[in-house]
Amino acid sequence: MVFFDGANSIVGALQTAAELLGGVRDFVNPALKRDGDTGVRVAVGLEFGEVCWTRIGFAGVSQIKPISEVTYVAGKLATREHTDRWECCIGEQLAASVTQDLTTKVPGIKYTAGEGERTYQIFNFDWEQFEQQYARDSASLLQKLSSSTLRPRNRSAASSAQLSGAPAIIPTKSSRIPGPADAPVPPRNRQVG
Repeated sequence: MVFFDGANSIVGALQTAAELLGGVRDFVNPALKRDGDTGVRVAVGLEFGEVCWTRIGFAGVSQIKPISEVTYVAGKLATREHTDRWECCIGEQLAASVTQDLTTKVPGIKYTAGEGERTYQIFNFDWEQFEQQYARDSASLLQKLSSSTLRPRNRSAASSAQLSGAPAIIPTKSSRIPGPADAPVPPRNRQVG
């Protein structure tokens, strides 16, 4: 998992996804295949929003954990259930700032909220086209993407300002995407060691 922050976070995330997928395809797998391995398959999930960072653990044994809808959705998008190998899938909040020529709407993630079943919209990000556009004219592509202002969508608003060229996906009622806190609690580890 990678966290992007700052003014160029959209550019950094999309470039990293394209370089990761292209790098594994073009460099890692050919090297593995020369050594008799079958290679690895890669899928990437990205989403934008607020993240709460916390340290969990005890007595000198701890780790940093991100807690948010964003990390939950991005993690789901990187699984076989939502993204095939060699694909990059992005959530609705990030897709609102990526040009439509680089995204294709795919079946969303269904979840239950207080008022019934809802769908969290997801999109395939055409990382190969992004790579080609970047190779041809990186300055204009990066200018187009960095001119977008990312901000978490206010889910309780009846409407929300959409960036130019963005998919029109606006929740109409307040709803909560299920997250890690909704998962069943595993039994306590009773092993002493």
